[in-house]
Amino acid sequence: MNAQARLKTGNPNAFFQNPQTAPGDVRYIDINGDGVINSKDREILGYSQNPKFYGGWNNTFRYGKFELSTLLQFDVGSKVEREINNEVFSGYTSNVSPVVLTGWTPESPATSQPRNVIDGPALNNETANDRFIDNTSFLRLKSVQLSYLVVNELLKKVHVKQIRVYAGMTNLLTWTRYKGLDPEVNSENTFTDHGRDTGTYPQARSITFGMNLKF
Repeated sequence: MNAQARLKTGNPNAFFQNPQTAPGDVRYIDINGDGVINSKDREILGYSQNPKFYGGWNNTFRYGKFELSTLLQFDVGSKVEREINNEVFSGYTSNVSPVVLTGWTPESPATSQPRNVIDGPALNNETANDRFIDNTSFLRLKSVQLSYLVVNELLKKVHVKQIRVYAGMTNLLTWTRYKGLDPEVNSENTFTDHGRDTGTYPQARSITFGMNLKF
């Protein structure tokens, strides 16, 4: 009788019911004001991973034979559901976030983190709600590359006009208030599931070295 969803004549499929809600559990708002918390109180949150506006800024600086190229990109107003919170905050025995140490207890009731449980009826604490919606606006130094042009008489002896040597990095720095691994996260493959962070790996930071020869 501890199931989170129950089949019952007259109720919709997967009817949300939990008679064992206890102090420290998440409290949901009675949206329609009928005195009952059920599926009729659900509403569209209205968030989207699509930003209000986004863009980039590419700069190239030259001094003598040196050249520095940078690319900044930004995103303003995008939001995602941090679904990974469902697993690391409540109801599972896998590796969890340190925030569970601030979970509700009778001795420490002043917290925004629900009580900690292992499975059981309080899994309603992880039901999709705006508690898990985070803003993913960011400013990122996407790439930077420094190069040097080598031109001298010794190169001409081996029929090389010039050599350009360079070193570069991608995803060097990111400024964001998002608490996940990567504000550009996209964990799902289906179109309708975009905008959910399920803990996939962030974009890798890479370092490259090379040279271009002109004959």
